[in-house]
Order: sequence, then structure tokens, then C-alpha cells
Amino acid sequence: MHNPSSLPSFAGIKKFPLFFGVAVYAYEGIGLILPLENEMKKPSDFPWIVNISMAFVTFLYVSMGLFGYLMCTGDCEGSITLNLGAGVFPTIIKCIVTIAIFLSYFIQVYVPLDILEPWFLKRVFKGETLLKSFVFRVLVVIFTAFLASIIPQLDNFISLVGAMSSSALALIFPPIFHSLSLPRVSRLVHIKNVAIAVFGIVGGIFGTVMSIESIVSNY
Repeated sequence: MHNPSSLPSFAGIKKFPLFFGVAVYAYEGIGLILPLENEMKKPSDFPWIVNISMAFVTFLYVSMGLFGYLMCTGDCEGSITLNLGAGVFPTIIKCIVTIAIFLSYFIQVYVPLDILEPWFLKRVFKGETLLKSFVFRVLVVIFTAFLASIIPQLDNFISLVGAMSSSALALIFPPIFHSLSLPRVSRLVHIKNVAIAVFGIVGGIFGTVMSIESIVSNY
């Protein structure tokens, strides 16, 4: 663990777009909010569940980022598991991460399956049965595993995905829909929504450009 006083506290303005993409990528689960709420037995309990969950997740993200930087400084790999090295403890951590991904994958892929599965079964398999549904889901898992295995620069790819898609999901569309869905919005709320959307657009553009530039230069 390095001494915090000996490390730079800011990487420079040029690195900010990459940080923006990675940070906004943490909001990739926002697309699951409404579907999960609709599937709850008591949707009225969802707001306080989300607030508690987001506070806990934010604490974990900040802690992992802080202690990861203190341990690895600027030499952090795209995945923190790559910095753990060999040994019993790193192996246990990797197993825990694997189990976490295995148990949470079906939640992450719920929305894509809900959208693509009926269309795919109707167009490709000419009918919907349980076996065909299983085949389609297996193909989705194999496809995502294949993509994960061939992506060489995970950190830059995460930044690219975050800048391109997560910025729209988390910062651009929500304030726009909020202003359009309410019949009367105060000027202060409207200014706030516009500021958030503009910040998302600018950050998304610069983050996408810098991520692509970083991928090309490191390839």
C-alpha cells in the first residue's frame, strides 16, 4: 500500500474523458430499474430499496477505487483480479468474482432477452417453445462469453461503452424524459435537467473520442 501523500491526486484534464466513461459505466444497471420494479410483489417498496442499494454500491465503488489506486497506482490492469497475482487468497477472490457474475448475469441480461427473445423465436425458429427459448439463451451466453474473451483492452472498452451508452442512459435521457413527462416543470428544474443532459452529451462525446483514440494507440 502506497502513501497517499506521495501519489498525484489528479491525472490531468486529458484523462478526464476516460475517467468519465468508466465512472458513468457504473450506471449501466439503470436500464434494469423499471423492469425490476414492475416484477416486484410490492413496487411501493422499491424507492427505499434503490436508495439503500445505491448508497451501499457507491461506498463499494469509492472504496475499491481508492484502495485499488493506493495499491497499484498507475499500473492497475483493466480488471482488479489481474493485479492480485498468484496464491490462495487471490484464487479465492477470483472464485468469488466468478460466482457473483454467474449469479447476477441473468439480471443483467433480463432486458435484452425480454426484447430480443420473442422477435428471434418468431423470425428464426418459426415458433416459441421452451426448448427453443433455452437454445436462444444459451447462444446469448456463448456470444457474450466470446466477446469477453476477445476484448484485449478491457479498461478502454469499458470507458468506450460507458461514454457511448451509459451516459445516454444515466445522464441524457432521464432529465429529458423528466421534463417532457411532467405537465408543469419549474424553470429551476428545467435548467437543472438541461444542464445534466448537456453535461452527459459533452462528456459522452469527449469520452467516446478519447476512448477510441486510446484503443487505437494501444492496439
